[in-house]
Amino acid sequence: MYYTHYFANRESLARARAWLSRVGFGVESIEAHTDGIPRITVAVDPTHWSGVEMLISAIERSDPCGWPGYWDVANLPHVYPAPFETGEGQVKSPHGGSTAIGWHPADRPSATAQEQELIDSESSVRERWS
Repeated sequence: MYYTHYFANRESLARARAWLSRVGFGVESIEAHTDGIPRITVAVDPTHWSGVEMLISAIERSDPCGWPGYWDVANLPHVYPAPFETGEGQVKSPHGGSTAIGWHPADRPSATAQEQELIDSESSVRERWS
């Protein structure tokens, strides 16, 4: 089996690699990637899986920039304000009334008298040739 973990910085990756080699994992079973998001992959037996996970979690917790990790934040429960009920069982939003947001293009400035005469003459020419 392979255990893969993404780190917040390269220092935590280096510490994880050093500690894994200290506890008996050989360099042939540890693969560290420093390009892009730092990550480590460890070839591990299922019996040692929880030990590797605890070691890497301890390293991340001791790094102020590393816990929670990038991918751990997405799995945290999202906290939203609970809607409160009105007297008759209707759920009312905690926010005030609705707000309509809209956009429309700015109006074109009206044509001057000369421009309007030019537009009218062009349309009359087009009508004659159609």
